[in-house]
Amino acid sequence: MRAANGLHVLLVSAILCGLVQTAAGQSSAQAEVLAALAERDKAFVAGDETKLAQLMSGDYLQTDVSGHVQDKQAWLKEYFGPLAPLLRSGQTQVTTFDRSDIVVRDFGDTIVVAGTQTFKFAGVNPWDPKVTFKPGPPRVLRFTHVWIKRDGAWKLAVVHNAIPAER
Repeated sequence: MRAANGLHVLLVSAILCGLVQTAAGQSSAQAEVLAALAERDKAFVAGDETKLAQLMSGDYLQTDVSGHVQDKQAWLKEYFGPLAPLLRSGQTQVTTFDRSDIVVRDFGDTIVVAGTQTFKFAGVNPWDPKVTFKPGPPRVLRFTHVWIKRDGAWKLAVVHNAIPAER
């Protein structure tokens, strides 16, 4: 009985210290970040500007596929601001939204997530409302996200998107 109690204490201590990995070899921090990423994706598809803003750090930076860099306020205003109300009303729909080939690296209070994102919009184009999104295959991007721990919560600090080279 004493050995079982000692093993229990050792296991609990290891979990609290982050030494035990969760499913698929992920640390609890990695699992928390992947849950935050899933929460962010759900908020994006729903057009939830408030939730997206909460999940972003104050010093957020994004580089898009054209090399355009935006801070948090610019991204929310220029990119998501026109899109969000159309998503909420159903005038624009996200018909495909998937992440794959996910690789996660844990650097303590910083987690880097890289992978492939596949997405497709239908309906009104928020950046050119006179034009609807064209039919065709979904768009594929490679992405790198940098998540940082601030005040006990994981925040998305940096995003870099790129169009993969044709093979």
